[in-house]
Amino acid sequence: MAGEIHHGSPAAAIFPYVVPNTPVRSPDYDNNVQGTLTMGVVDEYVGAIIGYAERTIREIERVTGVQISISKGELKAGTSEREVVISGTREAVDVAEVMIVQRVSDAANSRRR
Repeated sequence: MAGEIHHGSPAAAIFPYVVPNTPVRSPDYDNNVQGTLTMGVVDEYVGAIIGYAERTIREIERVTGVQISISKGELKAGTSEREVVISGTREAVDVAEVMIVQRVSDAANSRRR
């Protein structure tokens, strides 16, 4: 059964403006259920997720088994964010989310120096 994954995001604590706050997981949370997570990533950091010749995004997909799609140049209304959609098992989506947030966080930290 596919559906939106609602959970307290581990990534939100690391990089709160990337992932919106969502409800905490219920006790019957099943890691093997297929679903999607949609998150916003500031446009200037999307390259950190994609990587040179799409190597980074493909590596995240290969390691986790998820599918990732990023809106092409279209910003979410009223923001400077592009939509990133991660699809796969809940467990895989959670891991991919953390990997993406880490890449964005690293890129943001390197720009501050």
